[in-house]
Amino acid sequence: MKEWVRGHLRLAVAGALVLEWAVLVAGGLALGRTPIDAIINAVIGTVISGMILAFELRRRGRTKVRLDANGQVMVYMRYPDSLPGSLSGIWNMGIARPEGRSIEFQPAVYDTLEPSGRPTEINVIQVLPERRHISSKERKYVGGVGIQVMSLITEKGKVDIAGSSESLAKLVDALEGAS
Repeated sequence: MKEWVRGHLRLAVAGALVLEWAVLVAGGLALGRTPIDAIINAVIGTVISGMILAFELRRRGRTKVRLDANGQVMVYMRYPDSLPGSLSGIWNMGIARPEGRSIEFQPAVYDTLEPSGRPTEINVIQVLPERRHISSKERKYVGGVGIQVMSLITEKGKVDIAGSSESLAKLVDALEGAS
């Protein structure tokens, strides 16, 4: 189902909006509104939802094109073996750019990925093969659906990188291609 939605995103969004409209009409009728009032309220609510979704999808598309053009991906990074309570143990959102056997990680904020702080150079010794879905306990600072986590062995210890499966695949391909 997820793969179908990813492959037919516009059709899935249209279907969700039609379903929203039907639920809003049924809810309006159940609350005792006249049919025309329920339909008008449902249309207004659905148009507003559609506009919000359209702007969000357009923003994500532009961000993806910009990152792809620069050989970058949006990921979250943390050091899982850091001391308890350390800021290094929380997920930091940023932009990763693989360069040979290293990754340049630039912390970023907001959905526009505005740079925040200085970039970190991560020299990768080994990419651990297993991936897992991020647990609900770890999700505190990670946004998005279907986020996976992979681990890297670096000169400074273990580093966890979280991102979409496509983002992680791009990183792995670049790192293994440099071997």
